[in-house]
Amino acid sequence: FAPDFGGGNELVKIWQPIGIGLRTYRAQIFNTWGELLWESTKLEDTKPAEFWDGTYHEKLCPQDVYVWKIDAVFMDGVRWDGMTYELGGKKKTIGSITLVR
Repeated sequence: FAPDFGGGNELVKIWQPIGIGLRTYRAQIFNTWGELLWESTKLEDTKPAEFWDGTYHEKLCPQDVYVWKIDAVFMDGVRWDGMTYELGGKKKTIGSITLVR
C-alpha cells in the first residue's frame, strides 16, 4: 500500500482488513524484527473499524515489507482459518504487506 499516493483511490493509502459477521477480531502489524507497530480489536457493525496508515507513534514507517497477523471469530463461533496464497497451499492467518513511500 502507498499512504503518500496522490491518485484518487483512497484504498491504496491504508491497510484495512475486510470481513463481516465478526464476533471478535485482532489485527496486528509487525516490523522485520517482530516489533508490534499497530493493533486493532475494534469492530463496528461486525466489521473491522480501524486501519493502519503506515505510521508508528505518529512517525512515518520506512518503505519495507511488514507482517500482518489476524485472529477472528465469526458470530456463529467459527474461527477464521486464514487465506490461501498459492494454488493448493495451506491457509494462513499471517501474511506480508509492502509499504511503498
